[in-house]
Amino acid sequence: MKQLKDLTRRELYDLFPITLVPYKDNYKVQFESERHALYGLFHEDALFIEHIGSTAIPTILSKPIVDILLILDKKIDKKDITEKLTNQGYLLMNEKEKPFQLSFNKGYTIHGYSNHVFHLHVRYEGLDEVYFRDALLRNPNLAKTYEALKVELLKKHPKDRDQYTMDKTFFVSLITEIEKSR
Repeated sequence: MKQLKDLTRRELYDLFPITLVPYKDNYKVQFESERHALYGLFHEDALFIEHIGSTAIPTILSKPIVDILLILDKKIDKKDITEKLTNQGYLLMNEKEKPFQLSFNKGYTIHGYSNHVFHLHVRYEGLDEVYFRDALLRNPNLAKTYEALKVELLKKHPKDRDQYTMDKTFFVSLITEIEKSR
């Protein structure tokens, strides 16, 4: 039987199409449970763990995936981070050296999504997603504008996560920069 790592990008897009669903109260519960597990894993090296992404915004549609930002102390290296997280069921999806960023997913199976799906964004610094999240929480009209953009992009790219995400970048970056300058 094929494993996720053996699937082509097209097969992955077919298995995990983009869907937008109404907010669910269990997103907070899922986040808090995973936050607790991450603190247990990294202890004092976990400087910051926040619920980010659309599932952190109760007023808008979102993909049913809980996004988490994990800021770690620089003394823990990439190998240790990856080892600890892969032992907890996370898959390393992407990495950048400058600035340091690791992206992990959890909850994807060869049969589709499991009950709890997470995207974990690991860094040593950088809170851009928190600025964006907080702007949407404070401004319901802005949140609805973002939701409308996501709905429109879903129509254009129902099975192309990369393009869907890229096409949101300008809006997200603009709002983030405005918030950071306040």
